[in-house]
Amino acid sequence: TGSAAAVSDKTANQMWLADHLGVAGALMYAAAREQDLLCRAFGNCLAGPELDREVGSLHSCKPIGEAAKKLFTYVRYDADLSPMGLASLHVDQCKSKDVQQMDSIEFLDDLAEVGAKAAVKVVDAKHFANF
Repeated sequence: TGSAAAVSDKTANQMWLADHLGVAGALMYAAAREQDLLCRAFGNCLAGPELDREVGSLHSCKPIGEAAKKLFTYVRYDADLSPMGLASLHVDQCKSKDVQQMDSIEFLDDLAEVGAKAAVKVVDAKHFANF
């Protein structure tokens, strides 16, 4: 998958109604992060980036609650689709605003290149040894 945190350089007083419509993107980002956290908590997470400094990556964390064991095996690869993240992947022709659109097929070739470059950095066959 890929994501980028919603960021604005405007203060609340500088925003108008159209700016607040961007809240939907922020809510989608938050929902995706929540689902990732739940998959890591209930599943055996073999690989994935750190969620935040407090939670960490939850790789190999113990089962929670009533569960006697992890319910499934989970690996998370998440490309950073921010301008800085794309620059680190050296995909200069890709624009962050283009590849973040969830409902557009116009930039599938760009997304495929981002996925290929990100995979070289993070995918490891060892992650799949325990599936």
